[in-house]
Amino acid sequence: TPGTLGTATARGIIRNDDTSTGFTKICSVQGSGNATPLPTNQRVTVQGMVTACVPNLSGFVLQATRPYEMDVVPANSEGLVVFYGANIAALTSGGACPLGTTYQVNGVPGEYNGQTQLGSPNTYTVVYQGSASNLPAPVTIQLPVPDPTVWERYEGMRVKVVAASGRLVVTDNYNLGRYGGLTLAGGGLQTQYTELNAPDTQGNLAWLNADRLNQIQLDDGSSRQNPGLLPGRNGQPLSASNTLRAGDSTDAVIGYLDQFDDGTLALHENSYRIQPTAPPMFSGDARPVAHDIPAAIRDAGIKVASVNVLNYFTTLGTANFNTPLGNAMGGRGASNAAEFKRQEDKLVAKLLGLDADVMGLMEIQNNGFATPTGTTSNGKSAIQSLT
Repeated sequence: TPGTLGTATARGIIRNDDTSTGFTKICSVQGSGNATPLPTNQRVTVQGMVTACVPNLSGFVLQATRPYEMDVVPANSEGLVVFYGANIAALTSGGACPLGTTYQVNGVPGEYNGQTQLGSPNTYTVVYQGSASNLPAPVTIQLPVPDPTVWERYEGMRVKVVAASGRLVVTDNYNLGRYGGLTLAGGGLQTQYTELNAPDTQGNLAWLNADRLNQIQLDDGSSRQNPGLLPGRNGQPLSASNTLRAGDSTDAVIGYLDQFDDGTLALHENSYRIQPTAPPMFSGDARPVAHDIPAAIRDAGIKVASVNVLNYFTTLGTANFNTPLGNAMGGRGASNAAEFKRQEDKLVAKLLGLDADVMGLMEIQNNGFATPTGTTSNGKSAIQSLT
């Protein structure tokens, strides 16, 4: 059948899928040990996809995603943090993070508090254009890990941390307010060895090691002190009406894995951290209120209370006194007898109001158990005075 042939226009994108060359593999920078095997005073060019940008840590993350960018050694990580300092304008355009785009970046390999990174970058060359939909799937890491080397092989990579025995539980939120950090443990709160066992040195060391293998630090992508925005429950910021408490939990945390070991960690603490790329979804029980306590303990056989007596010192001012062991210490309680009387009256009222059978007192002066006689300088017995 006769027809007509016209002309038309179309628009397309030519994607470059040729193998690029002239770079050092990220896994070669990472190596199979804790530190980079490459000289730390020579520049190298690496290639990888941008999987995260963390401006409050002055860096971004590259990860090898194509077979020719990787190797076959399981111990070698395929991710790398690039620390750029103030030199980021060449990577970002209008402040946007080019997630999913593959770059070649020239910089200097090095270590920072245990983390292998590329520093002092001076060139950013786009190899493959991409978007956030191109990001590699996170590697799943399950707590507890069999040994600490598991973390090192994924340093700088996208990971998803889950717990073998249930949910990830907030076991420590001490650093939440100041640095935005949490400690998460697999399955439940971590406890001291002697809460469940008789004292034993070797048993305690094994316990601490097991705790370290069953926890991960969750950071907030920032090194700022007292950050204004902190994680709370349900993926929403922390606030007076949206808490985040020890014992709260989440199914998983997703982000890139980094490390911070400044040499001050305790034996049970893990130096590896998740910098989240998605808000963790924490949930937990409602916080008990003071009015709930009487009904909860009314039928208790023995009531135990702990009370901070706020430096209850019978040695007034900063005068020295001797402990039962003979150590000389300075007072740090009330400055004079009038202050001491006000403090003691309030403490006695509080202690009687608790109506407890056993009380554990904190911040009470350790100046013996003699009858409360003596002078201001040598100090009456604080425990006897309060009793």
